[in-house]
Amino acid sequence: MASYIKPLIYSVLIGILLYVLMTIYAGKDNILSALTNLTPLALIIILGLSIFNYIIRFARWNWYVNQFGHHIPANKHILYYFSGFSLTTTPGKVGEAIRFVYLKRYGISLTKSLAALFAERFSDLLAMCILAGFAAIHFDKY
Repeated sequence: MASYIKPLIYSVLIGILLYVLMTIYAGKDNILSALTNLTPLALIIILGLSIFNYIIRFARWNWYVNQFGHHIPANKHILYYFSGFSLTTTPGKVGEAIRFVYLKRYGISLTKSLAALFAERFSDLLAMCILAGFAAIHFDKY
């Protein structure tokens, strides 16, 4: 496992560097201005909706895994689920497959874990297509 530490640190540092460069490119003044225009209530609503989004996503993932007939204690499973996001910056978000490492101790094979990941990505794609369709119908200008 130690062989993964160095590349992981480099990946995080490169990600931070790219984020800083994109912020500078986009105009930090514009970003700071937009953030200061948010009211505390708006910020709470945004954070609340974000948390709600992750709860729904975990519930969906949990449902997928349960369809294979495996039960994982919720307190452990939510940690395994969120561990996948630590590698979400990998191309195609394939780093989320790291969940397999934790799920295999419950008898969930790599094939089943990847099937659940594929189903999750596919349902994300369908949701985005539906949202884009509504936006295309509602906003004629765009």
